[in-house]
Amino acid sequence: MSTPTRGLIFTPDLIPGVMSGAVTVTSRVIKPQPPSNCAYLHAAVNGWAWTDGATVDYDYFPRDREALTCPFRVGERRYLKETWYSSERGDDLLGYVADSDCPHGVSYRVRSSMFMPRWAARTWIEIVSVKPARCQEITEEEAIASGCRPFFDHDNPVQVKSPNGNVHPFAPLKGPLDAYAALWDQLNGKRGYPWIAKCWAWRVTFRTVAP
Repeated sequence: MSTPTRGLIFTPDLIPGVMSGAVTVTSRVIKPQPPSNCAYLHAAVNGWAWTDGATVDYDYFPRDREALTCPFRVGERRYLKETWYSSERGDDLLGYVADSDCPHGVSYRVRSSMFMPRWAARTWIEIVSVKPARCQEITEEEAIASGCRPFFDHDNPVQVKSPNGNVHPFAPLKGPLDAYAALWDQLNGKRGYPWIAKCWAWRVTFRTVAP
């Protein structure tokens, strides 16, 4: 098996789940997005072709309907890119943000996951499956496998009347799908792909493997 040369970025809070095998699904925005009248995508000879749902012959696509190239391949191995600590010179590894606070007693730099080199990585994954889907077309099982869990929404409390007639704010319990929607907006909303837009994404299933 060849050594992974491409990385895949994960946020620090998801790293422990990936390493333990609890997180096995990730969704990445399709770039460029299919046209607004795209009904669904299907595998074609030269990539993923889209249809508006009205075309009977799925193998027929006008020239302006170019196939989308998926950046993920089943069986491909990648190393996890995560935020890490290095020395001031940047040529050695001092730790990972997902594990602990900053290193003590030494000068250090916080290094972006975007620029993490392969030699500093500690986790590798193998892609098991890939499919295109709108961000909102996700099951509760896939949301859980993406690292999302039920949570109490303290930012949007509801007013509840107690038996004595007093009204108190109460944080409602939200499910994994609500947590996934919040995670999606946190990662992609400011980049122009908000949850409400029903963006298309590559839904990737993976497993951790030995280096």
